[in-house]
Amino acid sequence: MSDQEMKVTIFGAGGFIGSHLTAQFESHGIKACRGDWSKQDFSGEDLGTVIFCGGVGDCSKVDEVISSHVDIVRHVINTAKYDFLLYVSSTRLYLGHECADIDTPLTMHQQDKRVLFNQVKLLAETVIKSQPLPYAIVRPSNVYGSAYTSKLFLPSLVRDAVTKKEINLYVTPEYSKDYVHIDDVTHAIEQIAMQRLQGLFNIASGENVSAKELVDFIVQRTGCNAVWHPVQTDDTFPPIDVSPLEQQLAFRPKSVISMLDEMIDVFQDKFNH
Repeated sequence: MSDQEMKVTIFGAGGFIGSHLTAQFESHGIKACRGDWSKQDFSGEDLGTVIFCGGVGDCSKVDEVISSHVDIVRHVINTAKYDFLLYVSSTRLYLGHECADIDTPLTMHQQDKRVLFNQVKLLAETVIKSQPLPYAIVRPSNVYGSAYTSKLFLPSLVRDAVTKKEINLYVTPEYSKDYVHIDDVTHAIEQIAMQRLQGLFNIASGENVSAKELVDFIVQRTGCNAVWHPVQTDDTFPPIDVSPLEQQLAFRPKSVISMLDEMIDVFQDKFNH
């Protein structure tokens, strides 16, 4: 399929991943249409390649979480015409597991305060797998970039370091997880969609980085103060296996430490002028 013939519909186009993904497609001459979350019936519409990359993350909003992660997928499958589905899931499904490859048997940890998020992601994956047309499911790790208002761990640290000159840590220094840059995520998703690669893929850096490593770098660069608050336990995440993506796309993700320098500069330009 040529770029000119390709039609892309993105649900979540206004979000962090979705907006960058829209720009990625359009930079290559492919128009990305915004999917309508409010619709339940897409009869008569040809959505082409459908990408689901949004959804409510606040697990106190139960109905919205279920609707935005699962129901919209069902509505598209049941009523729309399309030729390929790509669903953006999460490596958070590997929480508490010993390994994180695509064949890892997954279990839910009921003590996890965000277990609903994991449940709807896994249910949506199952719904995608049950339909007959070609599909891909991607599980990104913790995506970072110039998300100035994000409440996620890494952008919050950088923003507070730049604007408040103090960062407050509610994890232990040993707390570690995988971080992947938004450009690596959008490039991988675009290539999977355009090449019609099928199956399940992790999108991650492939290595965990500790909170101490991140904080030490941020403190050195910004001169901010770091306050470590006492905590009982941390969530634990295994290193993410990215070998299927490396083999099929020659995926070579950026290191979060190497990108932190640039990220701090961007946040300083945003907030200090």
